Order: sequence, then structure tokens, then C-alpha cells
Amino acid sequence: MEGEKIISKSKIYIMMKKIFLLIFSAWIAVWVFVGCGHERVETWSDKASIWFTSSDMTDSTKFTFALYPSTLQDTIIGLPISMCGSIESRDREIEVEVIGKPSHPATRYEIIHPVVIPADSTYGILRVKVFRTANLDTERDSVAFRLNVSADLDVSFTEHRTHWLFISNLYEQPEWWSIGSNAWYYLGEYNKVKIQIINMVFGSTDNPMGGDLAQMNVNKYKLEQYINAHQPTYEDGTLVTFPFMEN
Repeated sequence: MEGEKIISKSKIYIMMKKIFLLIFSAWIAVWVFVGCGHERVETWSDKASIWFTSSDMTDSTKFTFALYPSTLQDTIIGLPISMCGSIESRDREIEVEVIGKPSHPATRYEIIHPVVIPADSTYGILRVKVFRTANLDTERDSVAFRLNVSADLDVSFTEHRTHWLFISNLYEQPEWWSIGSNAWYYLGEYNKVKIQIINMVFGSTDNPMGGDLAQMNVNKYKLEQYINAHQPTYEDGTLVTFPFMEN
């Protein structure tokens, strides 16, 4: 009998311990829920935050007038800006500072004001007007912009607070055409005549060897047809060919 009493007391103790743990866990859960809800309310009551965005996830944009007719003497480039936070039914002005001016005094640019997050939106655009100046024929130049805190907007994502705009009149080697890349294997070494041909055939300087196999074959065919029809040459008179044409 004494042994049974001990066992019964032990069972009661274990059961009470389980009940206590359940009550304690429930109390912790309620506390966390209330706490998180409180933090969430505080977070969304703060000012909305902005940062620069780009399709290739970099903090720079490259533009060259070489891809356009010589009659184009100026153009407007849009640098996208994203926002997280509450949407409002009014425009909110974005504070933009130039922190890196062009190195050449002849380089010209203008910020198109106002720069805003429009009403009922989470996106804005920094519009920059650039001009085709003679100094850009020999060397590219740049200007850097930084987003600053304003009365309406904060800047929490500091890694995308700054954006560089590179401007030139040159056929510069694209990043996708690096040595050892897929483009390098099929198109060969970079040359400005080749990039001109690619721009003529496809209307852009995007990587023609960057799609799936079917698209690559279509692009190869188009390039080969252009070469055969127009017989373009390098500066020394040598016929332009691509390595894929020799396979």
C-alpha cells in the first residue's frame, strides 16, 4: 500500500508539472504574440523607407550615346527607386544629393525635379537628363547620387542608398562579354565593330548568347545572315566573323 501511495504521489506530481508547463507555455505564447503585434504597429507607424533598385541588382547604370543616331544630343535616363511602408494619397518628395560630380568640366547633366514617390504608389524615378558632349567621345564620365532622409521618407537600406550613372559616347565592352564567358566562346574577343553589328541586328546590346539553346541558335542564324549579306569588316579591312560560324 505504501508503494502504491508513493506511485500515486509521483503521478500527481508529474501531472501537475505538465499542467504548469502548459500554462507557462501558453503565457509565453500570448506575451510573444502581443509583443510582436506591438513591434509591428510601431514599425509601420515609422516613416516609409526608400532605396535605389535596378534590374541587374547593381548600384550603377551605364549609358552610351553610341547606340543612338548622332542627331540625339540629349536624353533622359530613369533611375528606379522603391519604397516600403504605408501608401499615402499624396506625393512624397525624395531628397537626392549629388555626392560624385563628373570628372570632366564639359560633362553635362540635370536632375529633373521634383523627385517623388507619387500618390498611391510605392515606386518613384530619379530622372536625369544627360547631354552628348565631345569629351565623352574619348572617355566615359560619371555622376553619383545619394538618397537622404526627408520629412516624409527614411533611408534604411544603406547598401542601396547610392547609385552611379556612367555616361559615354563609346562602344564599351559589356560585362556579359568577359573572357571565358559563354558569349566570349561563341562571339570571340570583344570588338566595337562586333557590338555595332549586334546592335544593328537585334536593336540592343543585350547578350545574344544569353538565352536558351533554341534562342541562341536563332540569334546565331541572324548574325550569320547579316555577315553574309553585308560583309562587314574591321578597321584593317578583315572580314568580321564569329567563332560559332567556323564550327
